[in-house]
Amino acid sequence: MDNKKELTQNNTEPKKYPEGHFVSKWMAVGIALGVPLGIPMDNISLGIPIGLAIGLAIGTATEKKYKDQGLIRPLSEEEKKKQKKFLTISLLLGLIIFLVTIFFWFSNTK
Repeated sequence: MDNKKELTQNNTEPKKYPEGHFVSKWMAVGIALGVPLGIPMDNISLGIPIGLAIGLAIGTATEKKYKDQGLIRPLSEEEKKKQKKFLTISLLLGLIIFLVTIFFWFSNTK
């Protein structure tokens, strides 16, 4: 389907996507595709960043294409707050997982 013809439900104007929509979507797809890429290399952990980089490149190109067509809108204040809250929770959760991993790593090496 042509991107310019993708209309909203009322069929009057094209659907606009929030800023960062395509980048995040393609990064997730890239990570998912990176796991099978790493299997033949016997290193799944190497496939994930390769897939992430591929997804980031595709997402950025897609985002630019849609932005040039005027189909990307800036984030609303509510979306910015949700994004900041999600990032904070994700970073805290990652820190907790990291600390627990370090704790078990050093407790098993004695």
